[in-house]
Amino acid sequence: MARNETAQRDYAGLDRLVAKIIDAFLVFGASATLAYYLVFFSRLPAWVWYPACVVALIAVGWLFRRIAGQPGPQPRPKPGSSGPLVALILLCLLSFSINLFTLRFDADDFSYYHRALHAAEHLDQPISLHHTAHDLPDLPAISPAHLLSAVEVAAALLAKALHLPTMTLVHQGLGGLTLALLPLVYCLLFRILGRDVWPSLAGAAGVLIFLTLSGDTPHDWGNFTILRAWQGKCVLIALGLPLFWAFISRFMRRGEQADLLRLHALMLLSIGLSGSAFFLVPYSGGLLAMIVCWQNRATGGCWHNMARLATVLITPAVLALAAVSPLFAAMSNLEVWSSPNFSSLGAMAMVVGSPQAAALHAALALVLLHHHWRDRRIKAFLLYAVAAALIPIMPLLDALIVKVTMARAYWRLAYAIPLPALYGLAAACLVDRNNAKKARLALLFATACLTLFVLTQPAINQQTLVAPHQEKYPRELVEVVEEIARLAPQKTVVLAPEGIVWILGLRRPDLRFVATRRAETNHAFDNYGQPEERFKRRQVVAFLNAPPGANAHPEALRPYLARASLLALPRHAPRQAVEKALAASGERWSFHGDNAGWLIWLKQ
Repeated sequence: MARNETAQRDYAGLDRLVAKIIDAFLVFGASATLAYYLVFFSRLPAWVWYPACVVALIAVGWLFRRIAGQPGPQPRPKPGSSGPLVALILLCLLSFSINLFTLRFDADDFSYYHRALHAAEHLDQPISLHHTAHDLPDLPAISPAHLLSAVEVAAALLAKALHLPTMTLVHQGLGGLTLALLPLVYCLLFRILGRDVWPSLAGAAGVLIFLTLSGDTPHDWGNFTILRAWQGKCVLIALGLPLFWAFISRFMRRGEQADLLRLHALMLLSIGLSGSAFFLVPYSGGLLAMIVCWQNRATGGCWHNMARLATVLITPAVLALAAVSPLFAAMSNLEVWSSPNFSSLGAMAMVVGSPQAAALHAALALVLLHHHWRDRRIKAFLLYAVAAALIPIMPLLDALIVKVTMARAYWRLAYAIPLPALYGLAAACLVDRNNAKKARLALLFATACLTLFVLTQPAINQQTLVAPHQEKYPRELVEVVEEIARLAPQKTVVLAPEGIVWILGLRRPDLRFVATRRAETNHAFDNYGQPEERFKRRQVVAFLNAPPGANAHPEALRPYLARASLLALPRHAPRQAVEKALAASGERWSFHGDNAGWLIWLKQ
């Protein structure tokens, strides 16, 4: 028996275990998303999500058991074959621990989870169609795609049922689960691409190393995966895309109904994770499928599989039509996603990095392509990587693509380039005994790229490493937020700078704010049909967030002092001018001291 066949027999139990865990992830994720859409579009009370999720779990679980089940006796492992299982468990624990010891707060938590927390606190009402954080109840949501994001509401409702703090469950539970699954997902990908068990495990370790070192800018791979693993869009990049690459690669070769079912479930789950899935998944998955089909064009069944694969697009097509229905407020102003100086090269560089890093990435891809030229599976995957990097920067093509993605989201197409997998394949070469000598060049390029990242700033650094914690909020703001949360009466309208609002809104979802994020506030009132209100609130935002030494005037607050009941400002704010404006409002405001560098006033 050939060596690779022996490996397949020896470690079939490990492959089956990985497949079952990932299937369970797909079943629960797709069921929770389906239940959300049923409740959301039918405008039923939020509590209906619980029985709907149970019914969906039973139905989807039954489908997976019937179609994607793997009956038959499990092969008995040979002595010593437990080593890969132990190594995989250690990799998953190591990956999980990254979430425990790192902290990277992101304002998107506020934009997405305030609405989810509102739903969990109002179970007897339908899930809101509006922006829930501002003091006006009927502001339009940021976009229909934000309303179609299901993971936040599902997490908040689950935390409510378990009597757990929502953001603790999100930051530590969902974030830890995502990172624990990451080695499993990439191990599955490398196994489907034909690697043996130990090279696949080395590849998963290489992926973790790449993500750990891949730069410290907001859009770098590490920051957008392992450091924000609880956000839906980051789960999509960390787990969703590699699973699409794995299942599409296998489905296009075998055409099994089980993989088609997995792809349908994954498509539903991906849209529930992020609106980016509407364009990112069809682009990435369709491109890979076409390349595999082209490579196997002599096989007649490949085109049949391509046609079957196209049925996966039914879900995004139906939801896209629903997003333009009268149920959603029309978006008349999309300035927040436009850019007058759009450049496809600049957008892709936000993720790929400097020209030097891009050159090293390209060299690594070409070396791996040369190294695996006779391996049809990996060759197709590497050709896909090259195509995914070139298509978004091609003249004329980029002008067409940007009409779908919008300029401010174009950079997310860079995540369709499987850079982590390329570094994983380079690491896999290290333990591939058949190709040890030929792999040195690929490892050399991989080491050079990682060294370049280390010389700049790795994703995990002294600023992100912290002791184990519950919620991922900036330590310096937690004390004052807790004080404000203690002082503020129920359903109070608050005037506060962005940093305070982002955390306070998640700690106290009953509170409302005159201004939240700059772009978010501008966008909400642009589409509310009140340009004058937008202008006045922009002035409020400018005052609340004025840096030290700025010539800030509190007159901008006056139109909103009648409805607001709490004001928080940094210590450098012009206290005397503020108190003069408060006195002129005709209402009594009491000063609650200088707390952790912040000035707090409460209406009596």
